[in-house]
Amino acid sequence: MKMWKKVLAASALALCLISVSKADSKAAGLISGVAQTDDSSSSVGISWNAYLGTDNYVVSISNDAVNWVVADNYNYSPKTSLYGLSAGSTYYVKVAAYNDDKALLAESAPLEVVTAPSGSLNAFQSGATTSSVSVASTGLPGANYYILARGYSSNSVILAQSNTPVVTAGNLSAATSEYLYYYAAKKASTGYVAVGSNSYIRTTTLSGKLSTKQFGITTLYPSINVYYFATAALGDNDGIQYQFATTSGKVKKTVDGGSSLRIADFINGTFYKFRVRTYVNCGATRAYSAWSSYKYVGMSKSIKATLSKNKKGIRLNWSKVSGAKSFAVYSSTKEKSGYKKIKNVSAKKRSITVTKVNKKKIKKNHKYYFKVVALSKSGKKTLKSSVYYIDGVSVY
Repeated sequence: MKMWKKVLAASALALCLISVSKADSKAAGLISGVAQTDDSSSSVGISWNAYLGTDNYVVSISNDAVNWVVADNYNYSPKTSLYGLSAGSTYYVKVAAYNDDKALLAESAPLEVVTAPSGSLNAFQSGATTSSVSVASTGLPGANYYILARGYSSNSVILAQSNTPVVTAGNLSAATSEYLYYYAAKKASTGYVAVGSNSYIRTTTLSGKLSTKQFGITTLYPSINVYYFATAALGDNDGIQYQFATTSGKVKKTVDGGSSLRIADFINGTFYKFRVRTYVNCGATRAYSAWSSYKYVGMSKSIKATLSKNKKGIRLNWSKVSGAKSFAVYSSTKEKSGYKKIKNVSAKKRSITVTKVNKKKIKKNHKYYFKVVALSKSGKKTLKSSVYYIDGVSVY
């Protein structure tokens, strides 16, 4: 009796399994795990979780998730690739499983898939700071996602990504150039990114604010009003901008140059303050570093040192310097050293007779040197020209 009960129980379980199987065949199940696995500009690769009990899959594709076309009929494995698609486009795919009698067993929900954008990509640096660069392009048809990376393909390190054609990468070193890859891509709502065309471009970060020790006048020819400026900017840049203004702040000249600059027919006769900044070319615009602090230059158009008639003194005369408030006069028995201040002379007077040099009377058979330094004012602060005119005279 007990044995019969076990047989009956087993028969009842079998009947239950048969009834469930029949129910599944009437109501289609769900194919899960459908995902995009690959892409090109004309194809997509997809895979899904195998549906137990069948190896007959039909993959359909649509532009709008409404009107469907069979793209792969009776595929035998849970993955496939669909070809002949348009670059930089969005499609929808769904997978259905059928039994040998062509009855529908299961179907997936629609999945959005994307192809990679294709075409010529013109990228350029569009901005810079001391720690970042921005790269932009006119975009590609179908692209909705852009990537900036160091390195190419599987060796690349992504620095920044953006939903717009302007991509900014930060945490970079100041005044540094490097070549980066800029990619146009198509991103699906699933997060899948189909990477398309790229552009390889040189980018440069800005330098920091330059110190006054890093620029100045290197060579001067005051007799012909020619001056040479130099800037020892650290690291990379595309150029250096020099700006000259009066002490009241009125800009008189802004000129682009490199590490050196020649200025002619400009300096003599006016007291100027000047400063510099580096720049990086960014397409049709530029990114500029902060301006340096000012340095100052005020030079007379001429200075003359002549002996007095009795040869007991030396007469100094120099021309007007607009913006100068006074002049400091120094003397020495050596051309390049040993200068000591004699006195300050008003801007209106611009002349002095020297009878002693270093507290000693002028003597015959000696040569004496003089420098005249222009001074100006900014509030209570005295501004001193960084260069000066030196003239010498021999006493016989």
